Amino acid sequence: MPIDAVFFDLDDTLIVDEAASRATFAAVAQETFENDKVRAGRFQEAAMELAEDLFREGPCYAYCKEIGISAFEIMWGTFKDERPAIEPDPRLAPLHKWRLPYRQEVWEQALLREGGDLLAGQSGPQIKALQLSDRWAQLRAEHLRDMAGAKELLARLRGNVKLGLLTNGSPSLQRTKIQLAELDPYFDAVAISGEVRIGKPRPGIFIWLCEQCGVEAENAVMVGNSLGRDIKGAQNAGMRSVWIDVPGAHGGDPALIQGDATIGQLGELIEALKTI
Repeated sequence: MPIDAVFFDLDDTLIVDEAASRATFAAVAQETFENDKVRAGRFQEAAMELAEDLFREGPCYAYCKEIGISAFEIMWGTFKDERPAIEPDPRLAPLHKWRLPYRQEVWEQALLREGGDLLAGQSGPQIKALQLSDRWAQLRAEHLRDMAGAKELLARLRGNVKLGLLTNGSPSLQRTKIQLAELDPYFDAVAISGEVRIGKPRPGIFIWLCEQCGVEAENAVMVGNSLGRDIKGAQNAGMRSVWIDVPGAHGGDPALIQGDATIGQLGELIEALKTI
């Protein structure tokens, strides 16, 4: 069966995401230690834990889970500047409004928990929390980087098959990542769950991207790190798939969900495609 198109996930497939967010928390904690003598390791752990807890307790959790927006993405996304050609999802407006108080609460609570001498003599951590919120968003953009070999692989594939990018998340933030990583020129079409209003693993977003690329689902292959979203979604849509097995990125049970091929890094994809 021919392969006419290869679709890629974005986060932790073509660009580093989770590790970049963790590195940003570590950098902010270290700066706060150097400037204000907080305990950097414990401050980092507190902020990360609070970001996850407050996210799950927040008013936008159900929508974020449906579309595939993570807690750490709310720490730097705008959720507003969508493409004018596509009508914004009205459910993004509450997220845009909530993002700033959410970020401030994360840092306020972290300071109250681990701020130590930083809060002595102060009426509260509000001003410092705002500073940390802005600093985290700035550094997170600076920490964005490609997965090893990503652009080289795309350059090899381009012209031989249609290339599609299929990612869950907010349109504005995902397109910011794509722009910062300079990935735009490689793709024939891009599908973002917040624009299409369908999140992986539902088959509709996979079929939508097939239509944009002018290929049949059976002749397309999905490549991603999440078993539950990328691989299961491809199966739901009648596509073949290649799972990138990287530490901490299963997103499902390998005993229950399996791709047509499994690789450990992007450099192995060309050979894997020959086997399916």
